[in-house]
Amino acid sequence: MRANKGILRLISVAFLLVIQNIALAVVNHSGVLVSDEVWDNVDTHLVTGDVTVPVGITLTISQGAIVNFETSDDQSSGIDAARTELIVSGNLQISGVLGSVVTLTSNAALVNAAGDWYGIRVINGGSLTVRYAVIDYAVTGIDYRVTSAVLVAPLIEDSVIQNTSVNGIYLESKGGAQVSPSIQRNTINAIGSRGVYVWTQDSGTTVTSEVSGNTISNTGLNGIYNYVVNSAREAGNYTSNIVHTTGTGTTNANDQIAYRVYTSGGASNTSNYRISKNQIYNSAGTGLEVFANYGSTVLDFRENIVRDNAQYGAYLRGMYYGFTVTVVGNQFYNNGNAGLLVVDENTTYPSLLNSVVMLNESRNNVAQGFFLRSARPLSVVYNSVHDNGGEGMLLDVVGPSQINFNNLYTNSTVALDGMQVRNNRAGTVDASYNWWDTVSTDEMNLGGNPKNISGIFDIYDDLTKGNVKYANWFTAIQTEPLSTAPQSWIKTPVDGSEFKASTYIISGSASSIDPIDRVEVSTDGGVTWFVAT
Repeated sequence: MRANKGILRLISVAFLLVIQNIALAVVNHSGVLVSDEVWDNVDTHLVTGDVTVPVGITLTISQGAIVNFETSDDQSSGIDAARTELIVSGNLQISGVLGSVVTLTSNAALVNAAGDWYGIRVINGGSLTVRYAVIDYAVTGIDYRVTSAVLVAPLIEDSVIQNTSVNGIYLESKGGAQVSPSIQRNTINAIGSRGVYVWTQDSGTTVTSEVSGNTISNTGLNGIYNYVVNSAREAGNYTSNIVHTTGTGTTNANDQIAYRVYTSGGASNTSNYRISKNQIYNSAGTGLEVFANYGSTVLDFRENIVRDNAQYGAYLRGMYYGFTVTVVGNQFYNNGNAGLLVVDENTTYPSLLNSVVMLNESRNNVAQGFFLRSARPLSVVYNSVHDNGGEGMLLDVVGPSQINFNNLYTNSTVALDGMQVRNNRAGTVDASYNWWDTVSTDEMNLGGNPKNISGIFDIYDDLTKGNVKYANWFTAIQTEPLSTAPQSWIKTPVDGSEFKASTYIISGSASSIDPIDRVEVSTDGGVTWFVAT
């Protein structure tokens, strides 16, 4: 029995040695693939020169595989003759799974460094699927470019891209391409330039992007940058991302922005963005900037947290053509300038259309809670704006804007003596049905209204400014946090009033965290309902 056990032990040791020898085998790769290949997890794969996956060929990298890239290129080819590249115009499938990822990394002899190898380059409409991969020490982790009218859908999910000298993910679409990228649940960290950079160009080019659940941090330039020009358009859903500690490698204000969108697609090519449920913080500059510059753009900015950025929280600005802005359910706080700016850059040729600011909280920002400039009326309903260093709301708006059902309190308590609202234009502002803090409310309750109120800057302070109508003010603060449930209020007629009229216009406001389809009004106790316009 003892002899048998000894034999079994010897056999087991020999078996383990064989397995270890197989696992330590290194397979070199360089040049153009001539047939489909699978790089498995049995061998370690060493890329010594550019590997090209041509049209019609598929390279599959299996779960658990390790691919090391030399810091030199024995092909001396590609976009960088000194660095190895994985070049794809065919089909690349990186098929990691949870707990068994694919690793693509540097084979530096001593210490790995950002830019040791070039990265994955997909060209000419190549197909790309990346799941559960770790890509590090590249110039750009994934560089995906389409320059012709093809239909492609690159997928990058559940992966880590880190320690790059330039970008994490770069997606360039031109020449009428139809591109539908899915970039979801990735960690993108320690990036020299931009975390995710989406460049969309040329008439007929459309990018329909799903970018969600990613964590993007420690970038030298923008965490996310969408650039849309030359009559192109993007339809983007950017949701539940965490973007923080960005723009630390530059002094350029545009490049310091955590999440930057620039559209210049023309009047007839509308880009649509839904930016929702993101956390944007600790930027070296502004948290979010959307600049619709000669580009028709629709923005739905909803339920985001924008905090602790060195400059503005969110800066939404347009110039020419149409810019429709909906800002709902966000929190802006502890930013180094104003919490929220919505701005027409050229009021002679206005761009802002149908802008709504609702259910937001803006607090503890260095400057204003809201800075709003528009050549058209705005609807600012049911927000909480408090404890900001500047005015609660600075309004530079042409036309009769609606500023109703807001809580406005303890803003600019030192420098501007408790200024809750400043009207910086000659037009009248409907600011009825608001809570104005105890100081302003006590002044209103003394009677003799309308009159000069210390918390309001208007015609009573400067005859060139318009009146702020503060009638029907609230005598107590609305319960906070503000309710996100659907609700509506009637402003006119005032509750309890009696009158005779053949026709009467009923006006009011409505609020909901979800998009409002319509508001219906009944004048006969709910028997008949009319859709409000």
